[in-house]
Amino acid sequence: MNADSSRTYAAQWSTSQRRMLDEFNDFDKEHPEFWDQFKFFTFAAIDSGRERFSARAVFQRMRWETEIDGGGTFKVNNNWCAFYSRKFMQMYPEYEGFFSTRNRGDLRYEP
Repeated sequence: MNADSSRTYAAQWSTSQRRMLDEFNDFDKEHPEFWDQFKFFTFAAIDSGRERFSARAVFQRMRWETEIDGGGTFKVNNNWCAFYSRKFMQMYPEYEGFFSTRNRGDLRYEP
């Protein structure tokens, strides 16, 4: 919260920031398979014994699996990496801090 406790940081976001969050939420709802794959590779990193890892590395692994091994195309906004990492830690609070994040006010996944 900012100095005016009745407003959140999200209320102060620019139109483009709000649009990006809306686009992420739309994509996330339309493509649950992407979320499943993000979780799969994140849990693989956790199961390997890592206490922290890069969400960008997870995205790059997904890109490799999709484009190189699967012959498909990986089309997702790289900026959404931040949203997926936060969503993961929100959905699995026992892994809070697994991904490093920057302060973006009250940015949270909104199911």
